[in-house]
Order: sequence, then C-alpha cells, then structure tokens
Amino acid sequence: MFVLERFAVSVLVRLSPIAEISGKMTQRELSPPKNLTVSLLDFTVTTEWLPGEGNPPGSRYSLEFSDLNQVSQGKWTKSPDYTDIDTLKCNWSFGQPDDHFRSYFVRVRSIYKEMKSNWTTLPKSFQPYEDTRLSPPEVTISTKQMSIKIFFSHRLESSIKLTYMVFLFENSPTGEIKFVGLISTSNSPHEFFNVSPAKNYCVNVSASHQMASRNKNFNTTKCIFVSGTGKILIVSFTYHHNLITLYMAELNFNINFEGTPNRSQFILFF
Repeated sequence: MFVLERFAVSVLVRLSPIAEISGKMTQRELSPPKNLTVSLLDFTVTTEWLPGEGNPPGSRYSLEFSDLNQVSQGKWTKSPDYTDIDTLKCNWSFGQPDDHFRSYFVRVRSIYKEMKSNWTTLPKSFQPYEDTRLSPPEVTISTKQMSIKIFFSHRLESSIKLTYMVFLFENSPTGEIKFVGLISTSNSPHEFFNVSPAKNYCVNVSASHQMASRNKNFNTTKCIFVSGTGKILIVSFTYHHNLITLYMAELNFNINFEGTPNRSQFILFF
C-alpha cells in the first residue's frame, strides 16, 4: 500500500511541469480565422472570414494571395492595404487583364501584438474570368407606335466585350407571364416591333462576358404599358345669333405612357 502511494505521488510530480508548460503555450497561441470565402463581382474580389475561437479583442489580420504556379513554390504576395487590418472583409482587384485568366489561392491569419496564428488557406482556387458575376446593366425603355425600344449599357463594356440577353414578356393583370421575344446582342438599343396593344410588358436584361456565365449574372427588369389605338370624339360649337352649331369629328390616336394606366387615362375611349 505504501509503495502504491509513493508511485502515485511520483506520477503527479512528473506531470505537473508538463501541464504548466502546456498552459503557457495555450495562452500564447492564436486561433486561425474561420470560414474563409471568396466571391467576385465585376472582377473585384471580396474576401471574408470569421474570427478565430478564443482570440482576444483587438486581434488583427493579414491577407496574402498566390497564383497556381507560385503557390507550389511557397511564394505568396502581400498587399500593403491588407496587412495588419482590423476588419473581417476586404475588396481587391487585379491590375492587368491577363491576371483574370490565372488561378489563385488566398490565405489569412490572425495577429495580436507579437503573436501570429497559423494561416487559413482557401481550399479551392478561383479564376476571375470564369468565376466573376456581372452586376445589373443600366436599362431604359420607351414605346412608340406598337413597338418597344430598349437601351442598355454596363460599366465594364469599355474594357471587355459583353453580350446582352434581352428578354421581353407580357405581364397580365392576373400575374401570368407570357413569352414574347428573346434576343442576344452586343448592340444597343434593340427594338421589338408589332407588339400587341393595350398590354403591360416587362423587359429583363443581363450582361455576360462568356457563355457559361449567362445564368448566374445579375439582371435588370423594367416594365411599360403599350396603349391601343383608340377613337376620341371631338366636339366644338359656335354661338351666333342664338344659334348653336355643333362640329363633331373622330380622331384616331395613340397614347403612350409608363406605369399602370388608371381610369382617368381611359375616359376618352369608347
């Protein structure tokens, strides 16, 4: 019994220095950032992450990136704008158009005073040209003589060739959508002719820089009402020597306006 007690004491004595060292290491370690993600809009890279668990308030972060060739050699590029920052998000872009066709990795780590965490690296590479989404284009529409004209543009069209998908559909009062026309073009404006009168139409336009990205880009939708051709009764009169003479005439006309027509706009139709 005495021997067992001495053995137990000996084990405790030997473990206590290790526990003390382990405790000091835990206090001095920083957790790496979590949930590192990358998204691209108009070739601008947005990188976001969450703080590492248990890190002290006031922790800061540094971001580096590398293309596929350099990362295999352990070479990473630092950005002065994203070294020792206090935010959990940063936006950055590449300087040359050729850079859009390379594949990249990103990594970020935590910093607190003299301490630095391990790097958190994006598990999958990205290529700006393939992975970017395009923002909604600017769109204006007008109507005249049973046609709808659409003007469209995008902020990137001066630096890269873009194709626009222009989709025209009829929007009925019951909420039903009826396909009218679809065109893929690089030239603005585009005009749809011979549309049916007295109906609401909507135009949906998106820009794309490659075939594969057409379904994931943002779009702009605008609607307009195309009126019908109606008749108006023009009544005028003259008064001379207690005699009233009436003049009546029918006039064909078109009314064009944006928005949803109200009752006062139809009062002259019959």
